[in-house]
Amino acid sequence: MAYVDLDELLSIEGVDDATASELQARARDVIEEQNRKALENARALGVEDSLVGFEGLTPQMLEALAQDGVKTLEDFATCADWELAGGWTTVNGQRVKDDGILEKFDMSLEEAQHLVMTARIQLGWVDPAELEAEAEDGAEDEEAEA
Repeated sequence: MAYVDLDELLSIEGVDDATASELQARARDVIEEQNRKALENARALGVEDSLVGFEGLTPQMLEALAQDGVKTLEDFATCADWELAGGWTTVNGQRVKDDGILEKFDMSLEEAQHLVMTARIQLGWVDPAELEAEAEDGAEDEEAEA
């Protein structure tokens, strides 16, 4: 509601410009308050600025990470993609679901991989030039096999 096109709201019978604008303003206020509270909770749990400033994480995600002990960019960079997005493992021959810290935010495995790798690059743990070289080598290997 907060960010839908105003024309969509106006297509609802009985909704005029003033009502549509007020609905959007109230919805944005609610979202902003939820974000403020989540960020406040995350900071109270010890989340550092390095993680708060990392692009791609919402205040609610920061709060969930903090509740799981991930409080710095370094902590985040050590996460495995499945720890964030969730996945499956085998325990005693049985498939067992691993809930990801950010799974409730519909974080995909690919998104988790991208965020973790971006954090590692920002920290200088991974050289992007090496990643590009590895990707090129992998593409050449695939072409040779074909």
